[in-house]
Formats: sequence, C-alpha cells, structure tokens
Amino acid sequence: MARSGGLYADLHGRIVMALRPSTTVQNLAIGAASVQSNAFVMVNQNTTYTESPSGPPTIPTGTTHVRLCGTVDCYVVFGVSPVATVAQGTLIPANCPEYFAVDQGERVAVIQSFAGGFLNVVEMS
Repeated sequence: MARSGGLYADLHGRIVMALRPSTTVQNLAIGAASVQSNAFVMVNQNTTYTESPSGPPTIPTGTTHVRLCGTVDCYVVFGVSPVATVAQGTLIPANCPEYFAVDQGERVAVIQSFAGGFLNVVEMS
C-alpha cells in the first residue's frame, strides 16, 4: 500500500476508506499535564503491494491510522516524543471521534482543555 496525501491507497491508486480496528486500544487519562501513548508499530512497512501467482499479496500490517475519542475536550499532538499543549495542539471535541494517519514509532500526546477525562486511542490497520 502506498500513501497518497496522508491516506493509504490500494494497488490501483484508490484511497482506502475503511479500516479495521486492531486489538490494541489505549485509554489515556487526560489531565493538566501532557500524557503520551505507547509508540505505534507497523510491521512489514516496506513491503510493496503486488499480486503474485503463488498466492495473495503481502501488505503492510500494524497501525497505519488511529481513532481518537475523548470524554472531554482535549488537545493532541503527534510525534516521536510529543508534548501536548493547548497553544499548539489539535482540538478533539468531547465524544467526537477523529481519525489520523500515523507513522512507525510515533505517539500521541494529550492534554485537557478545561477538565480531566479519558482519551480512547484505537489503533487501526
């Protein structure tokens, strides 16, 4: 699979619109200080998507996107060692799921907007 503008495309170049949740779910406590998730892992990230007469193609597996949903308004930042701040974070409104593409080894950091709660991080592939 190849990336096209931050989204993954199939071997015909069409954007993949449906993702499958993995068994990896992280629930982060949102508070006044920035909190980081575990690093996202992608396996076979350099494998190309090609058809083979010997069987089905090998496609990258692991986390390619994450679904974030908070119980309260919060701000998130992505990176290898991110620190979330209200000034530089992306607002995730309470109870409004958002989807983001992620890279190997990245993490998400979260900080509260005005009250504590939880951020549910569902890794998708």
